[in-house]
Amino acid sequence: MLGKKKMRIGVITFHKALNYGALLQTYALQTFLTQQGYDSKLINYYPRSFKQERKVIDFRSFDAFLKSLIKYPKYQKKILAFDCFLNRCNKTKRYTNSAKLVELNSQFDAFVTGSDQVWNSRWNFNDPAYFLSFADPNKKYSYAASVGSKIEDPFLTNKFISEVSSFNKISLRENSTALWLKGILKDKDIETNVDPALLLRKEDWLKLVKKKKEKPFLLIYTLEDDKELIEFAKKEAAKRNLRLVQIRDVFKKEDPEIHYASCISIERFISLFAKADFVVTNSFHGLVFSTIFEKEFIISLQKYTGAPNERLSSFLKKFKLETRLINNFKNEPLDFTEIKAEIEIEKNKAIAYFKSIEKVDNKVFPLEEEKCANCTACYTVCPPKAIEMKEGQLGFSYPVIDFRSFDAFLKSLI
Repeated sequence: MLGKKKMRIGVITFHKALNYGALLQTYALQTFLTQQGYDSKLINYYPRSFKQERKVIDFRSFDAFLKSLIKYPKYQKKILAFDCFLNRCNKTKRYTNSAKLVELNSQFDAFVTGSDQVWNSRWNFNDPAYFLSFADPNKKYSYAASVGSKIEDPFLTNKFISEVSSFNKISLRENSTALWLKGILKDKDIETNVDPALLLRKEDWLKLVKKKKEKPFLLIYTLEDDKELIEFAKKEAAKRNLRLVQIRDVFKKEDPEIHYASCISIERFISLFAKADFVVTNSFHGLVFSTIFEKEFIISLQKYTGAPNERLSSFLKKFKLETRLINNFKNEPLDFTEIKAEIEIEKNKAIAYFKSIEKVDNKVFPLEEEKCANCTACYTVCPPKAIEMKEGQLGFSYPVIDFRSFDAFLKSLI
């Protein structure tokens, strides 16, 4: 007896970003989907707009050129380490042009955008591919997609609403974004889900860690130069008699008290979190991996304008970790029993979300409302019940196609 055919899911995200969190959530989502029995592939989309980040040699001036030459060996080693880790993922062929992604519709039953900040205009360069512009309307889904911070620009707000209104289901990372969007797209299925890294067990992550003993240390992982946080880390390390290790790409020793883990591999990144005795961070994924490995930690919100603090705040609130904020810090041991139970609930919620995608009838799907002229010509000329006119978000009627009626009509002609 033949087994059930696996659902084919194509995932688009920032998999080529030189960012630990971006690559780790990519790996986690595909690993999770495979564990759940799906045939998942990463859409290997790498547009030219993203390539600037990987340019090692700087030709803007002679001084910049010399400095980049000094950085080149370590930086190139990091790029190779990232690409080597990415090879763990099952990928499509490489695409640089979003228009060519249309051909993937014949290869997948559903497309998922996320997680990470795929809907943050600061990072996605307003590329419609991250809103699945290439996908058939009945195949559009997101998982824990993040906008990073509140969208202030009215034009970008309207554009965002227009883009996501065509999705079958919407999964977001931040509660605040979900509540806001539910108030606008009232008939849309919208929910929040956790970062994919939390969908894997601690044991899954430990498989990537070498069994090498480390002297006790306090780990610092910051995404911006936060002097207040560094000073806190130094005081905390002195209290606990720990050496200081900081994950930071440096090319000369900046602080004699700190050992720098510079341009490290993904495996080394995970290993440092797994083996740390205390963590000081202002990074979302620093927070996530501190939680996964059940570490005592302190966190600070990022201070620059437009910082993606919404996802940090949302996570702290969900897992009742607000007392770990630096301005609200209570130096009491964390009890991870409740946190692990909450993570298990969230994992089951993610499993249910993907199972609900399986149940969506791909034979019935709406056309994109903004592309419809509301002339009803299609409704008039098509076979009975093949097209139904429904009122949409813009207040106009638009067609919803039922291909089952087309099939029945064609069979009646044979």
